[in-house]
Amino acid sequence: MRLPGGHHSVPDCRKNKAEPFGCFISAAAENQKKEETDGIKTALVLSGGGDPSPYVFSVAALLSSFDIDVTAIDSRARGTRKTSEGYTISGLVENLRESLCHYDLVVTHYGFTAFEALAAGCRVILFSPTAYHYRLAKAYRFAAIPPHFPFIRSIVHYLEKGIPVPSVITPKTVQSDLSDLLGLLANRTVLPCPLCGEHRSRSVIVRRNDRTVCSCAACGMLYPSFIVGPGREYGGAYFFEEYRTQYGRTYLEDFEAIRSQGQRRMKIIASLHQGSTLLDIGCAYGPFLVAARDAGWDSVGTDISPEAVSYVRERLELHACVSAFPAPDLQGFLTGKRFDAVTLWFVIEHFMDLESVFERIRELLVPGGILAFSTPSASGISARKNRASFLAKSPRDHFSIWTPRLAKAHLKRYGFQVVKIVSTGHHPERFPFMGTAAEGSPRWRAASALSRLFKLGDTFEVYAMKNGVVEDWS
Repeated sequence: MRLPGGHHSVPDCRKNKAEPFGCFISAAAENQKKEETDGIKTALVLSGGGDPSPYVFSVAALLSSFDIDVTAIDSRARGTRKTSEGYTISGLVENLRESLCHYDLVVTHYGFTAFEALAAGCRVILFSPTAYHYRLAKAYRFAAIPPHFPFIRSIVHYLEKGIPVPSVITPKTVQSDLSDLLGLLANRTVLPCPLCGEHRSRSVIVRRNDRTVCSCAACGMLYPSFIVGPGREYGGAYFFEEYRTQYGRTYLEDFEAIRSQGQRRMKIIASLHQGSTLLDIGCAYGPFLVAARDAGWDSVGTDISPEAVSYVRERLELHACVSAFPAPDLQGFLTGKRFDAVTLWFVIEHFMDLESVFERIRELLVPGGILAFSTPSASGISARKNRASFLAKSPRDHFSIWTPRLAKAHLKRYGFQVVKIVSTGHHPERFPFMGTAAEGSPRWRAASALSRLFKLGDTFEVYAMKNGVVEDWS
């Protein structure tokens, strides 16, 4: 395969706004097509995650006008179909990497596919949804088009002048080296909906340099479908340095405040179910376990942090085990046991697979047992004031973003009836009309009352009862 050559001038599409591709198939251009596109007979155009970028169809139509056999990937499509512009639209392709060798040119944005296309011997042109994508693409010397740039003219320019070929990966790169190199070049995670597992039907709500947040079309859950960067470690730094950065003090310095919240929560749980055994998933350093013990309940905690579990067992003298719930704990703390209540305080949003979590919780609860959890709210004042900003500021390790309405609908699917929801995390200062009103002022008190009346807290608590079935008594 050789690059297209020639030194023709680039047509100016701005002169033909009504027909953006007409200028490329004019009588003058007809004489240039064969030479311009010589060597590029097939092309693949795609974008990553969510719905396809508008660039995909525009570029596909342009390339097709040059008698190139073009396939455009549309995650929403089922099967394949031919368009009136002459290119083919295809749904998601299984094992796409193995099919890249069939294309002479791949047009996409910076990501794994770009490097895999290089390794397959393809020429690669990258468009840029954001400036961040463009900087990454140029860092590895791809043919890249800046965001908001006249990309049609840029594509034609590359077809005429030649397409730069980065040397970072070539078709001679061995498979193991390619995997290692890709891991170094693009540390990313692509995620399906954590609640229903859907990964094709979704709407992009917000894009950031380090993530894309979507709304699942199947179940309505908000979640990050694309994350750049390493996973979060929940060691000592998480509970101390990182916690202090966010809240102004370490987790242990906040222990008594969290314990006080736990006492309030235990009163609600006790009013809903007259039980005595409780499992706290993600117990951290144990303030809620202490609150449960103070209320007369026999409590057990699990956490993935060995340091936190060690503190609970040695300093608080309470039962706890290191466990990545819902995986079985190695010490057997939960084996064959049933609990009157299972709690997850600001933990539920950290699971990538919620179905397995809810199924395991059902197994652990007695009939009529209580599932209680707290989580940030996508219907609180911060989200209502600026939804895009709220989602953009959501921590990268929050894989589901809930609303009370979603909680009621989806817990029912898993055999739970929501019996109480408590709006928490009220911030009167975040109301638009607050201005410089001081805490305790009439305006501040009015905003606080409105926040509680209309349940506009930035977090909320869910208390749900397990619906009993015959198998529960076996």
